Amino acid sequence: MNRPPPDEVSGRRYRAFISYSHADSAAVRWLHRAIETYRLPDRIVGQPTPLGPAPRRLIPLFRDRDELPASGDLGHELRTALSRSLRLIVVCSPKSARSLWVNEEILTFKRMHGEAGVLALILAGDPGATDRGKPEEECFPPALRYRLGPDNELSDVPAHPSAADARREGDGRRGALLKLLAGLAAVPLDQLVQREAQRRVRRAGLLVAGSLAGMAVTGAVAFVAYRQRLVAERESAAARAASSFLVGTFAISNPATENPRTISARSILNSCAYLASMELNYQPEIL
Repeated sequence: MNRPPPDEVSGRRYRAFISYSHADSAAVRWLHRAIETYRLPDRIVGQPTPLGPAPRRLIPLFRDRDELPASGDLGHELRTALSRSLRLIVVCSPKSARSLWVNEEILTFKRMHGEAGVLALILAGDPGATDRGKPEEECFPPALRYRLGPDNELSDVPAHPSAADARREGDGRRGALLKLLAGLAAVPLDQLVQREAQRRVRRAGLLVAGSLAGMAVTGAVAFVAYRQRLVAERESAAARAASSFLVGTFAISNPATENPRTISARSILNSCAYLASMELNYQPEIL
């Protein structure tokens, strides 16, 4: 169990109480973290809402991790946390729809705060499946599907809870999260959607800038490599020309191919100069 001590629960207020089936714990951990790390846009912070001035962050949240006893008694601690919570988030799935624990938390919250503060997040299943003869696919607990009567007991009057649909065919996780955040902050959804769009535009701009910078670096590296290849080719050509020239000079002074009586140092130098002017004319590095 991981929850605040009873004395702390009795003295603090929560932005929301998260009600869920233990089978959905992994998704609830994502939800809890996503809400607590979200920061409202600067232009919204401090503006008046039905829940008071809009805060910077929507914290704290209460998330109970114990299973409810079979008696259905929530106990003093959970009742206190529910009484001090501004909103109730019901994480909906076929498992939570059959959870005595989740159903009792919804009933208790409604009796304390009314219907308006209940927010639903659909993870799986199908809302209203029970009415279509498929109760095994239902994701809304009975306390969520119906309103309370004058006697504070469930009536047969259908309720229409504010639901965010995290399923792929619904809002998707991000869209569902924004809907919940708007409900928790009591601000219009479009204000958060605009902020999300601006964030995406900034992210796209950064990606484009990074891509352009990467292209520039790649282009510079390619240009340097091209210049180095040209230098290497020139040096290779010069080496081949020098080798050919040296071979030619040996041929000039070879007594086997020339008359030894006519070979002199001057004739060799003159022949080398002529050979250099012909073969090394385009190799200034050698000349």
